[in-house]
Amino acid sequence: MRKIIVVVAVALLTLLLFGTLIAGIRVQGVPSGPGIKPADSTSHYQQLSFVIKPGGSESFALPPEAVRTGCAVRIDVSFSLHNAGTLKPSEIMCAVVNRDPLSHQITWIGTNNDGTSKGSSSMDGRAIAHIYGGASPTVNASLEVGDAAAGTLMLTQNASTTARPGYYCVTIWH
Repeated sequence: MRKIIVVVAVALLTLLLFGTLIAGIRVQGVPSGPGIKPADSTSHYQQLSFVIKPGGSESFALPPEAVRTGCAVRIDVSFSLHNAGTLKPSEIMCAVVNRDPLSHQITWIGTNNDGTSKGSSSMDGRAIAHIYGGASPTVNASLEVGDAAAGTLMLTQNASTTARPGYYCVTIWH
């Protein structure tokens, strides 16, 4: 009986020490202070779908928290004409974007569907990334700055290089 009590006591002591250690790691591992809060793991991305006719566009907003704080967000865009063909080299463009909360300008590093990348800002232009129709400079679709002050971006589809509506899936990671 005495051995059982000792085993139970050791087990409880081990759990107590291990639990305290884990709690200490959690407290030290999470940034704290005014204006800093842990990310909500349940809402770390947003998915949008659009069908855009040639010559058309669709706007979408950056997440309000990112607009308010200037935190960077990643935007992944997939594009298809639903014509049973696959655009080469890929049907994907992406960007890392932020909106400066004081200047209200948007800055980015955009990656085109051919893998080429460029950084810039809304002070110097609107084009963030492109889906090329085979190769540059033939542009089928673009991710652009919509309204920098409002924190919106825009997808546009080129009427002179596409005849079918484009199907877009946008994932915004924040």
